Amino acid sequence: MKRVLITGANMENKGAQSMLFVAVDELKKRYKDVQVYFAYSSGNFDEEKYNFKGVYYTGVTKKIALGQNGFYNYMKRSVKDCAKWILGKRTALWKAKELKTLMSKMDMIIDVSGFQLGDKWDITTNQEFLNNIRLAKKYNIPIYLMPQSFGPFHYKDKSILKDIEEELKYPEIIFAREIQGKDMLEKEFGLTNVRLYSDMVLQNTGIDPKNIYKKDVKLNYTKITGRGNVGIVPNTKCLKHGDQDKIYGLYMKLMDTILAKGKKIYLFTHSSEDKIMCEYLKNQYKDNDNVVLITEEMTCLEYDEFVNQLDFQIGSRFHGLVHAFRNDVPCIALGWAVKYDELCKIVGEEGYSFDINKIDENTDKIIEKVEYLADHYETEKKVIEEHMKIVRNDNCFSYITFKN
Repeated sequence: MKRVLITGANMENKGAQSMLFVAVDELKKRYKDVQVYFAYSSGNFDEEKYNFKGVYYTGVTKKIALGQNGFYNYMKRSVKDCAKWILGKRTALWKAKELKTLMSKMDMIIDVSGFQLGDKWDITTNQEFLNNIRLAKKYNIPIYLMPQSFGPFHYKDKSILKDIEEELKYPEIIFAREIQGKDMLEKEFGLTNVRLYSDMVLQNTGIDPKNIYKKDVKLNYTKITGRGNVGIVPNTKCLKHGDQDKIYGLYMKLMDTILAKGKKIYLFTHSSEDKIMCEYLKNQYKDNDNVVLITEEMTCLEYDEFVNQLDFQIGSRFHGLVHAFRNDVPCIALGWAVKYDELCKIVGEEGYSFDINKIDENTDKIIEKVEYLADHYETEKKVIEEHMKIVRNDNCFSYITFKN
């Protein structure tokens, strides 16, 4: 029996959930004798529901497994969990040492973090990411960093650069999702274990639910009849990177354009934190039945089925765009990082990615693209379909190997 630990995922964000599900699915399709463990850090993982196991995986439990002030961290974690238990709150009581016990039995670690290493994050977040690699090194476990974003590395605290250079030499393969990230890792740290690869969810040809769930699960999502439907998937992070009033103003201009074309708009989330944006936009059209707010939480599998019903989508969640593209659904990407540009380029849609920080100069161009897609979405679907054939010719999981 081969044991694999998947780090960097969670169930709250649908992008993180989809990377977890894809990793489980790809491993189970390739190896019949594999036992997958999901490293979770919040709530309680329901092993009765899923066809893989869970292990409590927090900053403290990692330090305990690494032997960093082990007794102090164990007592700190135990006292905190006891307090939660007394107050009737959800807790992972008695699980503080579970990770340390399990690590010696692991045959591989696969990290599916979307983006955790770079100067956009604080030093603690960066060190938390590096601790995944330190764990692998301590227990002599091969680790693969699956396609994700990296950098930039212009930290105020330069001391972390030595840690990054040292730890990133260890992974078997570092799959960089963007050319920019790959170049930075190679030039700034002299790494030779980096490969450029598209997103793992984009590469996946379809998840077998039996690899994910122990029992048959019925997918519940809003069913749409006919065509003429457009999805909008906002991202609250855009409000941090751009001007809030201008961003909301842009969305409303785009919605007016879509409605004028006789289309129906569906507002929905790819992460629960984005509900506030969807609700705000719906309130601006509260008397318009052609603007529909979907409040139900969808799993990544349900999301995948839902977007397949759309003519096109306007989105700011990276994996929200990925799920659309993998179903040949055209998108207008409103982002702030190079990952949006490179994703659109991979599927032949490089003219449909726009910087949320440049609304003034891009508004007319975005409206023009919306008007075009309203009338010619089928043309773009064919473009994406041809590019997706190329994307799926290769899969990063083909390069994952167990040591004897």
